Amino acid sequence: MRKIDYAPTLGMGGHIPLNEDWSFLPELNWVLPRSAGSSQIVKNLVMFRADFGYDPLDWLRFRVGTSLMFLNIHGRGGSTTINNGNDSSTFYYPDENHSSLNNTFDLGLEAMYEDWSLRFQTYTYSLFKEESRQVSYTLFVTYYWDL
Repeated sequence: MRKIDYAPTLGMGGHIPLNEDWSFLPELNWVLPRSAGSSQIVKNLVMFRADFGYDPLDWLRFRVGTSLMFLNIHGRGGSTTINNGNDSSTFYYPDENHSSLNNTFDLGLEAMYEDWSLRFQTYTYSLFKEESRQVSYTLFVTYYWDL
């Protein structure tokens, strides 16, 4: 599916320096639940991310890593009638839960300014299976603070 979607996300992570330029950047992100199909379907996504960051400049970071994506889709049942030309058809919503777990290969570029960053990230699903490979793109605006 080719589309642009607004999906607010909450997350937390760490920054573990490995040497002068490289660091380990574990994260846990939760995409706030989204509805589809007249609110009859609710999608919930949790990401466990493990990136390595390379900082060639104080304000620039390249990221490479992997993620586990846990997606839960909850259907509330029901149906809808949709016009399909000269006639209409009834389509049914699921009335059960389905979950999936996917592993992704991630690449990203992050620009940092003080406690803020702008990050462009890609997630490649089924990296080694060309017939089922998919790529997702995200743009994160992040605020960092020390605990």
